[in-house]
Amino acid sequence: MPSRLFTMLWLFVCVFVPGFSALAQEDELPFILWSACPFEIPEGEAEAETLDCGFLVTYEDHFSDEDATQVELAFAILYSINEPMPDAVIYLEGGPGGSALSSVDSWVESSVRVNNDLILLDQRGTGFSFPSLNCIELETYEGDDPLEAEQACFDRFVDEGINVNAYKSAQSATDIAELMALLQEEIDYSEFNLLGISYGTRLALTMLRDYPEGIRSVIIDSVYPPNVNAYEHQAANIYRGLQMLFDGCTADPDCEDAYPDLEAVFYDIYVSLNETPAAYESEDPDTGVVTKQQLTGDSFLDLIVQSLYSTTAIPELPLVIYEVSEGNYGIVDLIDTGEFSDGFNRGPAFLQDERDDLGDISDSEGMFNAVECQEELPFNNFDEAVETSAIVPDPIRDYLVSEIENQFLTCEIYGLEPADVIETEPVYSDIPTLVLAGNYDPITPPSDAQMAAETLSSSYYFEFPGHGHGITDAGDCANSIIAAFLADPTVEPDRSCVADIKGITFVIR
Repeated sequence: MPSRLFTMLWLFVCVFVPGFSALAQEDELPFILWSACPFEIPEGEAEAETLDCGFLVTYEDHFSDEDATQVELAFAILYSINEPMPDAVIYLEGGPGGSALSSVDSWVESSVRVNNDLILLDQRGTGFSFPSLNCIELETYEGDDPLEAEQACFDRFVDEGINVNAYKSAQSATDIAELMALLQEEIDYSEFNLLGISYGTRLALTMLRDYPEGIRSVIIDSVYPPNVNAYEHQAANIYRGLQMLFDGCTADPDCEDAYPDLEAVFYDIYVSLNETPAAYESEDPDTGVVTKQQLTGDSFLDLIVQSLYSTTAIPELPLVIYEVSEGNYGIVDLIDTGEFSDGFNRGPAFLQDERDDLGDISDSEGMFNAVECQEELPFNNFDEAVETSAIVPDPIRDYLVSEIENQFLTCEIYGLEPADVIETEPVYSDIPTLVLAGNYDPITPPSDAQMAAETLSSSYYFEFPGHGHGITDAGDCANSIIAAFLADPTVEPDRSCVADIKGITFVIR
């Protein structure tokens, strides 16, 4: 059993080796194998003192009596900074396909960890868990048809004997329930609080539905509820986020004066760069290597939309749009890496972990496809997505619709069985739930969070002005609300600090 005084761990663990099924077969499933951490230990942390790592060894298919194939799911426990409360927090990463352990650095000083042990889990198919559903084929593909890489990746999964149908929310929820039960036995946690961001909110809601026992409270941040038809509204949601940016600048006299007609300038850039892509040189900030890059209108749109996820990046976007309009194309790399000079800094970048055979494991594309192609796409209609996108302006509509179409085509490649219809239905629960949303969020808008809150009878809904995708640790206000909720989830947190948020202060050149 690990603890802060756990000193015997190193007598029997080995270094991380993906896939240790021969060893795992010695015990009855599920069980925990405590292990050395598979990632670089963050500065100031020490294994067996401030954190411990292990693997949940369990079945690939919990719902089959015939398949005894095993999976090994990596997790880490970051012990609380203060004397811990008896209830730990389990973080559920988004994506689907994101790796919680790949961003361990960003959680070391999290406010969530102050009074509670924080458990980071790489869900099945992701990160350091085995098998990995990461698609290195997509990362290395240089052809003109990405669907070729999607096919090659899926074919490899089949050749490796991976049952891709077993990689979905209901299976992951069972994994988490097993981990909770085992940790209660080995560390004596009384209950657990779930913290989900983005897709992690859908997994948290699945837990509320399927395994509510032992859950003290839930925090769902930037909510992706099961009863939303995400792809039918994807283009409209992205357009809404862009319009929030344009309108926000127009309503700010300083921004409007510095960047007049921002919306028109953006669409002019989009059309111009698609007609004549811009070539520029980019210097890698870590290695100093200079490479030639190309910027198209589509890639510029992607960059701006992705930046709308980040609350700290949003204030910089009018500046970026204008700089690009004047030929300073290299500024897009500063946005992408968070290395603005003169104070234009998005904050620390997430740790990007790599293994030579699997590529960048911080984001598992195959796990994304496995979940979306079972739980979301089968219940969405492409014609409806096209109709809903009619509100999107002509210059970007075709591209946004083509991205949706590509996901439908990818799901045809995967050919997975649609999930049970329950995966499209609202989740009802009276367990205390804190619901968080950012009003600039381009992918999980506040309306999705409100939809989820409607059937959570003990929920508290908070919408943050000027915030993007992800509210947890977004500032003192969010931190205070989360801390108050974790201290006593039966009492609504004081929301007065939200009213004091004045919105965005745009960066003016």
